[in-house]
Amino acid sequence: MFCYRVVLGLGEAMQQAVLFAVVSSVFFRRKAMVLGITTEGFGIGSAIAPYVATRIVLATNDWRIPFAVFFGLSLLMTVVVWRVVPKIFTEHRGPVGSKAADQAATANIPLTF
Repeated sequence: MFCYRVVLGLGEAMQQAVLFAVVSSVFFRRKAMVLGITTEGFGIGSAIAPYVATRIVLATNDWRIPFAVFFGLSLLMTVVVWRVVPKIFTEHRGPVGSKAADQAATANIPLTF
């Protein structure tokens, strides 16, 4: 169980680091606000999800049902984001203004991997 928790924690930490890197690069002009909103979302989820999962387990007497419910909600959210979020968010190129400061800030960043 200890090894499982260590590996799970490492995976979640890497996933969160990638999320913060992507969010701060896509919304570079409002980086602090978007990172604050993202962190707040994690905080709300960490507070509400255990309570909701416990209520579902107590109501159904089955520990597998909360996993199915949260999977369904995640799938629904994925479809909503896929259909609602414009492609410009995933195809973002960063600051492309003609200002010298914008060009100097992004001069060493490659456009593709």
